[in-house]
Amino acid sequence: MKIFQAIVDSVLGKPIRKIISKDKVIYLTFDDGPNRHCTPKVLELLSKYNARATFFVVGKNVECNVDVFNQIKNEKHSIGNHSYDHNYMPFFKGVKRLRQWIEFGEDAIVKQLGVSTVGFRPPAGIRTPELRYIMYKRKECLILWQHRFYDTVSLFTDDKWKKKFSSIESGDIILLHDSHKEPDEFLNSLENFINALINAGFKLCALPSQ
Repeated sequence: MKIFQAIVDSVLGKPIRKIISKDKVIYLTFDDGPNRHCTPKVLELLSKYNARATFFVVGKNVECNVDVFNQIKNEKHSIGNHSYDHNYMPFFKGVKRLRQWIEFGEDAIVKQLGVSTVGFRPPAGIRTPELRYIMYKRKECLILWQHRFYDTVSLFTDDKWKKKFSSIESGDIILLHDSHKEPDEFLNSLENFINALINAGFKLCALPSQ
């Protein structure tokens, strides 16, 4: 797996999957928000444990949920660009169209945020040579993840995170989603996961700016 990943990275560019730190830290990230049915509850849970995270937001969702977005910002979480509309077609329409689409998402977020985001995470983690070129020109690295749980495909459960827990290391970026329309079970397992990380000595931090 690592050899295959290295080959793909050599062609499509090496993304950020973890951040080396002197401290024992973990970076929880949440994609696809903000929204009113899940994001506020995730924020409430993070606040309960004095934890910070990073929200890779969709520009269109920001425009529809400015108050929730401001809550993310005001509670000192970091914010990344996850495109304007979570569409996949711009990846296949050439460099100019792809660049405009990325910048359109960034602009929609920055209009509310007031500063640049921590970086770009492509929907579904799609990477192409054109995207690599754009990131090079923008002097940015893609921010992906070290661990994911496919929680938009099947329910995020205690069994899922427990199977991976021993492989989690300091500096790892973890992908989850704050887009669940019926989030109670997700939140229950998320709280248990956060508790386990804290009990193992990890500090939950927001991703820094590049």
